[in-house]
Amino acid sequence: MEATEEAILNAMLAARTMTGFRGATAYELPDDKLLDTLAKYNRR
Repeated sequence: MEATEEAILNAMLAARTMTGFRGATAYELPDDKLLDTLAKYNRR
């Protein structure tokens, strides 16, 4: 895995649900589903 891909994956796994400007909400990704999807496409 290249450094850029690893950094993106680490950020996606570390992110938690948060509410920001004007109430916009970004939801965390379920770790298990993210890892399953990566495995499905042979990216892990």
